[in-house]
This record gives sequence, structure tokens and C-alpha cells, in this order.
Amino acid sequence: MAQLTNSNAESAEAFDAHHEHIRRGDIIGATGFPARTKAGELSLQVSEVKLLSPCLHQLPGREGLVDLETRYRKRYLDLIMNHETRDVFITRSKVVNYIRKFLDNLGFMEVS
Repeated sequence: MAQLTNSNAESAEAFDAHHEHIRRGDIIGATGFPARTKAGELSLQVSEVKLLSPCLHQLPGREGLVDLETRYRKRYLDLIMNHETRDVFITRSKVVNYIRKFLDNLGFMEVS
């Protein structure tokens, strides 16, 4: 495994020791100050990383979810891994909310 380094860490060993428990899918908190990259993108110059919630089940790799049945059975995982699926869900939610508000303003009542 390649050595991880960070200009804000005291040493490469200290950086590795601090980050050895952080895995893909974990929820972390980062403290630092805003900065711009060489490409001009807004970024965070991190001074401290804290593990907030570990991921108990490893997320799929770069290939994502390829099995269609798994995507439908584990919708939460599909929304985490697939940006296109998430965009569809966000758009659908906005359309449904707009239609609901429009009809509500006209005096219609929703019946379930």
C-alpha cells in the first residue's frame, strides 16, 4: 500500500495512524478552512478529521451496483452509488411537490 502523506500532518506515520480506521462509506467530520485548488475550485484545507459513523457493510467498488435486481431491492444503496438514479429521484420529488402545491392552491384536496 502506498504511503499516505499530508502537508498538515506531523509525519506520514502520524497521518497513517490517524486515518487507518477510516474506510469507504464511513461518515466523517472535517475541520479546516476554505481554500482554492490550482484549478480554482473551492475546497477545504483540512486540519482535523473525525470519524462520526463507521460504515458497517462495505460499499460496492468503482463498478457500483450492476445487478438490476439488487438495485431495486437495495434502493438506499443505489441512491448512494448512482448519481443518475439520485438525480431522477430528486427531479421526481420536485415535480410531485410542485403539482401538489399547484392543485392545493386551486382548492383541491388530496385523498389517499
